[in-house]
This record gives sequence, structure tokens and C-alpha cells, in this order.
Amino acid sequence: MIEIETTDGRIFKIEEKQAYKSVLIKNVCTSTTYKNPIALQVSSFIFEIIQRYMEVDTSQLSKDYNPLEIRFKQSDLELFMEYDSRTLLDICNGANYLEYPYLLELCCKIISEKMKHKNTRELAEFIGVECNITDEELMKIEREFEWISSDE
Repeated sequence: MIEIETTDGRIFKIEEKQAYKSVLIKNVCTSTTYKNPIALQVSSFIFEIIQRYMEVDTSQLSKDYNPLEIRFKQSDLELFMEYDSRTLLDICNGANYLEYPYLLELCCKIISEKMKHKNTRELAEFIGVECNITDEELMKIEREFEWISSDE
């Protein structure tokens, strides 16, 4: 068992097989003389979601995988589609930090789907930033990047 400590001090015990889905955790365990718990820069709320997914994830990506060739399972897409944008972005950041490639690609796919056909103000709201530009500037940006909203 590997013990993980999150930023808020919570300790998780996870099986090595699951933990090694994270390149970061695997490298800490195999390339250093680590002591339990391994301190990670992820909140317990987000790590708990990631850990639950580690338990059911059966994907096997090669080291040189092509993101465009990944075929996501519908059940995986549905599992993460339920999360609000802030949580989904935090899971994506956690997967990136942990170097968990399949989960990172899955989150990016879901985020891109949720961002489709949104205007600039809606995108700013989605990622949680304030949009301080005028309507005229917004229209110019939307015209300039109109191709982003196409289905091509």
C-alpha cells in the first residue's frame, strides 16, 4: 500500500497498481527512497475523485500515444461529464500534476466538448475569469476566431 497525503493533510491508502497509473507517484516510488506518506500538491476533494477513477480505469496508453487516436469509453465520458467546470478544470490540473495521461486526455476531451459553441463571455465564465472587454472588442475577437466554433 502506498500512502498519499493531500494539501489539506488527508491521508489516502492506495494499491500500488492503481497508484502507478500516475507517472509522478511511480517515479517517486521507484526512483527515490521515499517515506509514506507521499505529499502531493492536490486537494483531498480532487484526489479522491482521481483515486476513485484509478480503481476503475482499465486504459493502457503507450509512452508515445497519439491523443487523436484515443477512443474513450462512453462510461468514462459520462462519469466526468457530470462535474461542473471548476471541478473538471481542477481534476484536469490534478491529472496533469500527477502525470496521469489517460485521465488528462479524458478531461481535455470533456472540457473541449463543454466549451464548444460558447461565445467569449461564456468561455470566460466557464473558466472562472472576469471578462473586462467591451462588446465591440468581443465581436472583433469572435469574428477573428470564428473558425474555432466550426465543426470541422
